[in-house]
Amino acid sequence: RAATALGEIRCQGQANIPHLVFEAFCVLLTDQYVIVHKAAARALRRFNLPEDLIPLAAQSVLNLLLYYREKRDEDRFLVDCIDVLVGWINVFGENADAIRRLLINCALKVKPSHFRNQFRFLSPWLGQCDAFADLALHMLPHMDRHYHHGYESWRLLQQLSDTSVVARQDRFVELGIAMLSEAPWLTYEIVERLSMAGAEEGARRLATACANQLPNT
Repeated sequence: RAATALGEIRCQGQANIPHLVFEAFCVLLTDQYVIVHKAAARALRRFNLPEDLIPLAAQSVLNLLLYYREKRDEDRFLVDCIDVLVGWINVFGENADAIRRLLINCALKVKPSHFRNQFRFLSPWLGQCDAFADLALHMLPHMDRHYHHGYESWRLLQQLSDTSVVARQDRFVELGIAMLSEAPWLTYEIVERLSMAGAEEGARRLATACANQLPNT
């Protein structure tokens, strides 16, 4: 309850909280009871810790993520931990890229339906990592059903590095073919992104698949 209550205090009120209270809060992140450390980690999504306590809290949340990624039916809590850690990427210094890859690998374990809303906001933090393309392939079919009118899929494809697209062109072609009947606009976007990245062979294969689907006239 204490962790949840702290998270519900308005930003203005947090400025009046003694530093010792935040120190005590960080201890909750390592509490042996599941309900306590989960509530503490989730509360971090709703308030800001003092700068000097962020490295300690970040390591604690990272430890929770590493533990719960091996558990079943913990998708929502994994998303909570990922959501907190992406905002603290820089705390990890020279290990920041390794943490990005770890977060992406953990996100790949999460059902897309549990990650869809947060994914749109987290992608700018993780997009600079080549492995982000794996997460894009994981999420694209699911997010596009809900957000294609806002061009979310095209914005996501644009965030990927050319090298990551070229390296995974076979998988993008497979996805494009799989989505051709259900979401043809996504398939056409993949063709264009493959071409822009220099994956000409993949773009030709997918374009040919599109042409073969056209009705005879």
